Amino acid sequence: MTKTTFLFKQDDLKYRRPSLCSYCHGLASPLLHIRNGKIKAACSYKHLKLIGENKKMEHIKNFAQINEELLSVALSESKSKYLEASKKNKSYVLHEWSKEDRINFVRRLVSSYLNNSKAQADD
Repeated sequence: MTKTTFLFKQDDLKYRRPSLCSYCHGLASPLLHIRNGKIKAACSYKHLKLIGENKKMEHIKNFAQINEELLSVALSESKSKYLEASKKNKSYVLHEWSKEDRINFVRRLVSSYLNNSKAQADD
C-alpha cells in the first residue's frame, strides 16, 4: 500500500492548480478545465477549448529551459525573504528552517521566476 503525503488540503484548488497549460505547456492563465475531479489549466480560450476536446500538442522532449538571467533576478528578489526567514529560524542553512518557511521561500523564488519569464515573453 502506497502512502501519499500532501502539504496542503487536497480539496483546496488554490494549492493544486496547474502552473502550465495542459495543451502547449506554456505558462497557464487563470483558465481551468475541470472534469471528473481532474484540473487542467489553459493559457488561452483557444487552448481551453482544445483541452475540452481532449486534444494534445505533439510532445516536445526537454521542454523546460532555464533563463540564467531571470534566475539571477528571481534570486535577488527573494533575498529579503531569505534573510527574514534566516533570522526567524536562527540559521542561514535552508534545511534547518521550519517546513513552512522553506515552502514560503521556494514559493516566492519560483513565483518571481515565472512572473519575470512571463513579462519577458510579453515583451
